[in-house]
Amino acid sequence: MENDEDERRSRKKDMLKMYYGVNGADSNTAVGNDPLDIDSPHFHAENYLRKIKQEKSLAELMDAENDMAKQIRTLDSEMQTLVYENYNKFISATDTIRNMKRDFRQMENEMEKLTTNMSSITELNSEINETLKENRQKISKLSGVHSLLKKLQFLFELPAKLQKCLETGAFSTAVSYYMKTKSVLQHYQHMESFSGIERDCQAIINEIVAKLKQTFHDKHSSAQQLAECVGLLLRLGEPPGLLCDEYLQHSRHKLDEDLQELESYLVEEGVAIKSENSNSSHHLLIDVLEFIDRGSNGFLSNLSLTIAAYENLFIKQTEITSMTAALDGTYSPMM
Repeated sequence: MENDEDERRSRKKDMLKMYYGVNGADSNTAVGNDPLDIDSPHFHAENYLRKIKQEKSLAELMDAENDMAKQIRTLDSEMQTLVYENYNKFISATDTIRNMKRDFRQMENEMEKLTTNMSSITELNSEINETLKENRQKISKLSGVHSLLKKLQFLFELPAKLQKCLETGAFSTAVSYYMKTKSVLQHYQHMESFSGIERDCQAIINEIVAKLKQTFHDKHSSAQQLAECVGLLLRLGEPPGLLCDEYLQHSRHKLDEDLQELESYLVEEGVAIKSENSNSSHHLLIDVLEFIDRGSNGFLSNLSLTIAAYENLFIKQTEITSMTAALDGTYSPMM
């Protein structure tokens, strides 16, 4: 079947070439040079007629004529059919090419418009640059002056901001404000306006330090409050060695209190168990779970917080300080 289909396609192709007068030398079908082969380009009609007259009778010649006439009509019909079948394809291809030309023409027009617009934008940009060239330095200076005025306004409002933080207990915010401006105030403290701001700020910071130390030495302060106080005091330049000793002493006192509470609970529950005569095993299980819960939420929780705070506030801070001070050779051990 595949061979018949290939032969049929090859035959149609040859017929199309023959119909349009295309040279058959480029055909893929192998064609011989036999002058007696009717399909050969070297076919010799007189020799072919002489040969068949000699080899065939009159009846056979008439049959051959009829067969050849039928083949001619069949081939002519097939060639016309092929032309008609491909005619629509040719028309469609022509329309497609025409549409492509029209689309490309529109695209070229759009590209020309785009090029014109880009040129206009470039010219406008150049004009703007030329117009602003003289004022650009002035604008830059004004921007710098505006930024400086905002910083000065912040400095002049700093004492009021610190006072408000002191009154509301926002010590962390106050320390952040002060640390951002401390170097500037100290640098310009020889100027009267800045020296007044620096004195007011230092007085408020001293009050904040006093309140932080009061909270730090309060035995009722939690482990989290202690860690926050120590962090702020370290940022304000308090001696880390002294703070470290006091922090460990205070934390040890708090942990001892947690242990005493657990011991008291064990003593109280032991007395209660002895006073009861029934269902003591079930009550004992409940007491053990309660004891574990108290220990986890109290002693163990505060111990973990104390260890983490000590590492962050003193060990890691000391490492950072040593690395920073090693660049200028000003580092000295904390303890």
